[in-house]
Amino acid sequence: MDERRANFINLISQTLRKAVPGSEVVLRGSLAIGKADLYSDIDLEWRLEGTSFVYALSHVETILNDVTDIASFRSDPDYKNSDSRRLLFLRFSDMPLFWRVDLECIVITPI
Repeated sequence: MDERRANFINLISQTLRKAVPGSEVVLRGSLAIGKADLYSDIDLEWRLEGTSFVYALSHVETILNDVTDIASFRSDPDYKNSDSRRLLFLRFSDMPLFWRVDLECIVITPI
């Protein structure tokens, strides 16, 4: 993984963990297993306590906008009613188009 993408991932991870203390961010997908190429997106899993889930989801766009401007933000409709999982897709303005972030938000402990 190139240094710029690694720094970007670290910044996202640190920002999410700082915004919701006790949460964890885990790299997944092709980047995590070392099989990424120049066109690979960034797959992250944000593990949250049940009591933090609603707060995290309602503030995630604002939280990550502090990393850099968000150009596109959407949620997978298949999980819109889940109280323990969401899948979000973000594209940042000044990052390569292929570095879309797929952020899976999951509850690791019940409410």
